[in-house]
Amino acid sequence: MTRCFTAMFLLCLAAVAVPAQEPPDNTIPPSFDRTFRTAFETARSIPQYESHGKLLVRVADGTETRELECLLYVAKLPGGVFTATVDREAGGHVLARVLSTGRQGRTALFLPRELVAASVPSRLGQLVDSYAIPAVITIFDLFDDGKIDRWLSMMDGAEFLGDAVDGEAGTDCVRFSLNNYWTLRGIAAELWVQRADPPLPARLDLDLSAALTQRGPSAWVKPGSTVTLSMRFGPWYTEEEPDMGVFTKPSPPAQYSELDLRTVMLAAESGIIEAVGASADPAKLMTQLRDARASGGNASAIERLKKATPAERRQLMNRARSMSGGSRAGAAAAARQMGLSPQEIERLKKMAQ
Repeated sequence: MTRCFTAMFLLCLAAVAVPAQEPPDNTIPPSFDRTFRTAFETARSIPQYESHGKLLVRVADGTETRELECLLYVAKLPGGVFTATVDREAGGHVLARVLSTGRQGRTALFLPRELVAASVPSRLGQLVDSYAIPAVITIFDLFDDGKIDRWLSMMDGAEFLGDAVDGEAGTDCVRFSLNNYWTLRGIAAELWVQRADPPLPARLDLDLSAALTQRGPSAWVKPGSTVTLSMRFGPWYTEEEPDMGVFTKPSPPAQYSELDLRTVMLAAESGIIEAVGASADPAKLMTQLRDARASGGNASAIERLKKATPAERRQLMNRARSMSGGSRAGAAAAARQMGLSPQEIERLKKMAQ
């Protein structure tokens, strides 16, 4: 029993494993590389900017389609302070906000408590709201935090499409897919980069349909469903001081949860990634365990596990048997992959006794 309980904790917190595959052909055409690299490096070299745009979300599950248009705000201050915010409406409900205090500082992800508390969205409207999360995180990664070599290494099928694609005059468009981005494969993307000075993005479209339906059983995304995000950036202002109101915690503070985004991004098995990947198990306990580990590491997850009811523990035990066959070797391998210390393993064993 001890062995199975430990295996449960190790395996149920982990994200869906990505099977070994042949490396994709990620040859990058020179015209693509030049356009993408210019936009990527320009966003980092400019000390200050702001842009007011829109996020368009479309989710279709075969029986119902929901479209949502939100306000998108991206800004940077001298010193490296960066924010990306999605608002339901002007001065209204913030759906997601990333706030970074610089490369060496804390990066916070603010989400409405109602979204954090929902292991699986109970309605399509709440599901659409949830896609503000990957929008702000992708913008943060692309504009402020990521590394150019890492982005290029994830690309497959990169194409340079040229100018005036889909009515975006005065831009160059590139198309690519991302593999193993936050453990998701097959994200189709198109990026429009303005030719004007500075050459910053004008639009970024993401089709998550294939990536999410590959993530296994889910109450969110079924085969044949579509999930698309379109981030339309407004004019870029580089001389005026940005609105300082978006560099604070959303108001009222009591209605928002704050996560350490750097911890979340380093933990591929975190609850936020599971939610975005539409692969979260319907059992609330497992989602809560993942969220606890994302925000406070293994110790926080173990503390949450202590509060599990006997029925919840039996549920975890049953899942452990189905996932690992009670294999001690499998549990040990998962422990090494997740970085559990010998002391943490001993704590789990004692809890199972």
